[in-house]
Amino acid sequence: MKQFAKEWNFTITTSSPTYAQSNGRYIQTVKNLIRKAVEENNDPNLALLSYRDTPIYGLKKSPAQLLFGRRLQDRAPTATKLLKPPYANVKQKVQARQEKQKFYYDRSTRHHKNFQLDDNVRVQLGKTWERGVITKRHPTPRSYDVTTEDGATLRRNQRFINPSLGQSCYLPNRRVWQHGDAASRSYRMWYW
Repeated sequence: MKQFAKEWNFTITTSSPTYAQSNGRYIQTVKNLIRKAVEENNDPNLALLSYRDTPIYGLKKSPAQLLFGRRLQDRAPTATKLLKPPYANVKQKVQARQEKQKFYYDRSTRHHKNFQLDDNVRVQLGKTWERGVITKRHPTPRSYDVTTEDGATLRRNQRFINPSLGQSCYLPNRRVWQHGDAASRSYRMWYW
C-alpha cells in the first residue's frame, strides 16, 4: 500500500485505534447503511451509491462530485445537466469548512500536554492503565506510539495517555549509548 501511495504521489493518513472520533461518523454511518440494506433485503451497493451521491452539509457537493466532478446516476431521477461535470475549484471550500470545524471543536476542548520522546506515561488498555514510554510521535494530531513494560508498541491518541511519575523500572530491548562501552548490552532506566 505504501509503495502504491508513493507511485501515485498521495499520502495515507490513518486514525489512532480506539479513537473513532478522529474518523468522524463515516464508519458508523456506512455500517448502519449496510445493516439496514441487508435487513430490508436490498442491495448494499445501492445504499452506498446513494450515500456517495448525497451532498455534504455546508459544501453542497457530494463525495462523488468531489471525486468525479459530477453527480452519479442512480435510481432517483436526475437531470442530465447534473451528470455533466462543472469544473469548479472546491479545494478552498473544503479547507475553509475544515478550518471552521476545527475552530468550533477547539473552543470546547482542553489543552493537553504535548508529550516528548521517552516521557513516562500510563496508557489505557480497555479498563486498565499500564506503564509505558513515548517512543514516537505520529504526524497525525495527538497520536503517539507507546511502548509498554512488556515490550508491546501501541499507537494511541493523547486522550488515552496520561503522564506518570513514581518508581523506577528497567526495560530491556532499548539500547542506550554509554561512554566507552558501546558494544555492551545496556538498559534504559525509566521512572514510574
